[in-house]
Amino acid sequence: MVTRVKMERSHERSVSYVVERDVDLVVVQLIQTSQEFRDWLTDRLGFDTAVNEFRGVKHSVTTATGESDIEAGFQTVEGSNQIALIENKINASMQERQVERYFERGRDYLEKGDWHDFSVTLIAPEAYVSKSERREFDTVITYEQMMETIQSLELDGTEFFIDVFEESLEKRVPVDNSELTSEVTTRVLSQLEEFPEVDVYQTSNTQTRFESLHEDHPSVVLYNAYIPGREDGKKAIVRINLTGRDDVPVEEQERLSEVFLEEMDIPEGFELKDRPMEVVRNEIVRQDFDSREAYVDSIVSTLQYLIEYYHPRLVEQFPMQDHQNDVSEP
Repeated sequence: MVTRVKMERSHERSVSYVVERDVDLVVVQLIQTSQEFRDWLTDRLGFDTAVNEFRGVKHSVTTATGESDIEAGFQTVEGSNQIALIENKINASMQERQVERYFERGRDYLEKGDWHDFSVTLIAPEAYVSKSERREFDTVITYEQMMETIQSLELDGTEFFIDVFEESLEKRVPVDNSELTSEVTTRVLSQLEEFPEVDVYQTSNTQTRFESLHEDHPSVVLYNAYIPGREDGKKAIVRINLTGRDDVPVEEQERLSEVFLEEMDIPEGFELKDRPMEVVRNEIVRQDFDSREAYVDSIVSTLQYLIEYYHPRLVEQFPMQDHQNDVSEP
């Protein structure tokens, strides 16, 4: 289950914009300076033998097989030298063969005799971790898990570290698209006469989410129009969102994601994605339309089409006896 870490604040957040390198450096500092954090991390790296000595950490290590965001070395109680190759991803997609190159790099290190074993780890926000990445990497550690651990360790830099992770997760932007999201929300609701059980779940400056109250519709599925702030309202993503509810276990998100990928048809104009945040999506760009009205019409009609396409199929796919509409306790 995703844990949302909330700290009591005596000040405003100390960072206003975070990129991947910022998170890299926070993790490097934590590995370099905190024995407690290293102990927590090595417990999750998948080494066969317990670690008893820290050998060092490096950022942005480039070799013939590519670049590791972070590399950290350890020695086990049996004297074996182990290296952790860590990929950090805030929201960008993996490059071609990126994961494979990490494993090639690790095998090169072993062949050269520098290390006896290696592991390849992904750190990323929970919402951006796909099922395939969980299979491909030796270990996946989420930002949310690191935030929870950092807070529990009460380190000197805890407040700043949490600021960085919270900012990276929220990706706050100064642009306010609430006028646009409100307009989309109102118009979609007015056009869903055939689905009285569909209602607004949540709206914000950058998105609107709709939920189904039908007893046979999986509650984890939200119909979402997302208008990224950094795009200044000039792009909208209409999608099926499985990560919008804080109380939904990751396992349930992944189960429903697999249903979409393997069992459900896809509506025209949409694409399937192997990540619960947007398992089905369609991108709408303002420059493709002659007017703002036509642009908004397209967002509304696309979201309406998504609901009309999937809602009856999901109700049929998940009759009440096969699932609980209320999310079970983790």
